[in-house]
Amino acid sequence: MTGTHVALPLIALLALVAGPAGSAPQPPIGFTPARGAAELAAERRFDTRVDRAEMGRWIARLSAHPNHLGSAYDRTNIRFVKSLLDAWGYQTRIERFEVLFATPKTRVLEMIAPRHVRAGLEEAPVASDPVSRQSRERLAPYVAYSIDGDVTAPLVYVNYGRREDYARLAERGVDVRGKIVIARFGEVWRGIKPELAAAQGAVGCILYTDPQDEGYSQGEVYPAGPWRNATMVQRGSVERIALYPGDPLTPGRAAVAGARRAPFATLAQRRHIPVLTTIPTLPISYGDALPLLRALRGPLAPPPMRGTLPLAYHLGPGPALVHLKVAFNWKLTPLYDVIATLRGSERPGELIVRGNHIDSWTSGAMDPHAGTVAELEEARIIAQRARAGTRLKRTLVFAFWDGEEAGFIGSTEWVEAHAAELVRAAVYICTDDTGRGLLSVAGSHALETMFEQLADAVSDPDTGVSVTARQRAHARFAPEDVDVDADGDGVHIGALGAGSDWTAFLDHAGVPSAYIGFNAETLWHSAYDSYAYVTRFSDPGFRYSAAQAQITARMTMRFADADVLPYRFGAFAATMQRYERQVEDLAAATGDAIAARNALIADGAYRSASDAVAAPALPFVAPALEAPPPRLDFAPLRASIARLRAAADAYDRALDAALSSSGEAARSSRRRFAAVDALAMLAERDLLDARGLPGRPWYRHQIYAPGVETGYSAKTLPMIREGIELHHWTAARHGITVVAAALDRYTETLERAAQLLGSGSRER
Repeated sequence: MTGTHVALPLIALLALVAGPAGSAPQPPIGFTPARGAAELAAERRFDTRVDRAEMGRWIARLSAHPNHLGSAYDRTNIRFVKSLLDAWGYQTRIERFEVLFATPKTRVLEMIAPRHVRAGLEEAPVASDPVSRQSRERLAPYVAYSIDGDVTAPLVYVNYGRREDYARLAERGVDVRGKIVIARFGEVWRGIKPELAAAQGAVGCILYTDPQDEGYSQGEVYPAGPWRNATMVQRGSVERIALYPGDPLTPGRAAVAGARRAPFATLAQRRHIPVLTTIPTLPISYGDALPLLRALRGPLAPPPMRGTLPLAYHLGPGPALVHLKVAFNWKLTPLYDVIATLRGSERPGELIVRGNHIDSWTSGAMDPHAGTVAELEEARIIAQRARAGTRLKRTLVFAFWDGEEAGFIGSTEWVEAHAAELVRAAVYICTDDTGRGLLSVAGSHALETMFEQLADAVSDPDTGVSVTARQRAHARFAPEDVDVDADGDGVHIGALGAGSDWTAFLDHAGVPSAYIGFNAETLWHSAYDSYAYVTRFSDPGFRYSAAQAQITARMTMRFADADVLPYRFGAFAATMQRYERQVEDLAAATGDAIAARNALIADGAYRSASDAVAAPALPFVAPALEAPPPRLDFAPLRASIARLRAAADAYDRALDAALSSSGEAARSSRRRFAAVDALAMLAERDLLDARGLPGRPWYRHQIYAPGVETGYSAKTLPMIREGIELHHWTAARHGITVVAAALDRYTETLERAAQLLGSGSRER
């Protein structure tokens, strides 16, 4: 045991509750005053029991060997986690699913003209990092769910591989049809890049991390510093999660062992699995990318498309001619979720689901095990409390998901298998990797007010100031990173798209969901996501894993023990007003941009500017004229939001009144509050539409979804927003009607719940 593995000082633990000096803690939302005071005392006791040394030992054990889906050590970790939960007194089970997973068999990348260079495609071992030498145990650098392929073609550089990057290439006369593209990681999710490349006619896709984004341009590289070195490669999944996540063979239904599957054994059969890429794809290091990019000629890339490798960034095509060959072991792989349940004492039918994944691409000390141990510590201390005689009101479900890295598979299959039970789920609380950095919070906006309370009560381990104060300070220097009210009085939580295990809960099942985590520089998905890296760079002393446990425990315990579930619907209504203004402004700006571009095309300004500024170095092809967009009528959506705002405010006022007076007729209050819970839990489900989003029916939520062309990042009011962005005007117009109807359903549920809350005062 090293000197960094010590218990967190009590003064720091108490700071997580007390917040800034001199501030009084707010009564927790959803509690009567007396029970709220007891809850805050319980949270203080929780903090004193957090054991950073034990958490460090768990990280060391869980990350001692590579533990990807299907690996021997992944199963070892699953058994270990189950044994802990069993010992603590949970009813624990392992749920098995059988899913399609591909591991690398053949990886070849070579430039055959103008000279021969064969890419190394391996990460160099580091003497100070023992797990970096476990190359025989870990998966070689690759991306899962790329199709097999063997192609030789000229190379084209496409920057981040976004739609706007291809538009810039087209303006310069660069055509990627029949070419292999090389794109850098970043800006949009990796799986979007081969999808857009294939749509442009490319026959292969190479992905690399440019040092401008995560390498030496940011600071010292590993092992001297926390940034990516020249041999490091980002593994990952390129499953088309914007269509659906989970097992590629069973969209919308659980992949139970022994079930009949669509055939997938041959390449021709795999080409009909919609979430696989249609072109072969391979990730490489920036060291391997350097000779390829250096060999390119053709037009110079415009300045926004240039990275920081020591070369002039040309677009191509050629004279670099590249041979790319990849093949994979395609097989059904058993997946094991660990599910631990602690039955509630008063409302056992209401479920509080807490989850973190347990698999990694390599050894995964940070991603996911810095988060895994936070959930374990939370479960350990809550079980201690239950054994001492204080059991929470609602049933807790602690889940440890397998197969997250491949496409949130374990959680997705579990949600699809337990859809009927999840109508009783009040919240899903999700964590993932964590480390030194700003707290990131996103989720259903009925949870925003609760998060404000948590952020005000929590101090950042590095700075000692409250999390909210640190976010506000950061916003002064990087306002694009933090969504702060204009008056500085509140920090908005973000919206959830896809990116981890909340996806099936929120986007498919309509369970109110939250993601909480500290963001950190990380070497995730590489051979160096190791215990050595965590202890040197991402979280020395495991202080942020401890803080993660303390924050998420607060949310878990408050949801599990509140008199009434701690939603505040006024925050959701205010957020809908913001989103509606955004899409109205977007529609107006899009129309103006189309008109302005058409005017420039019509009077020849594109050609004149190109000749004057770029000369022959940057040939330019003017875009085509586009029809002006139709007018969109947002009045039905504005009217629905106005009704929602009134109903949400009425509910929040009725809740405050009911909680402040519930000391009278306590038994009657309990029955009424349980009935209110049953309604309030359904509100998020009202935002689902059984038909789903256009072209992707698995995604049923009409407020939050991952972007079709961003992947992880959320698109709010997705049918409307993406209809405008992609100029699908019929979809945008239809979206206004669908979202307005969903909000009307939500409003009706709130009105019924508010009437129930108010009935108690009338009875008295």
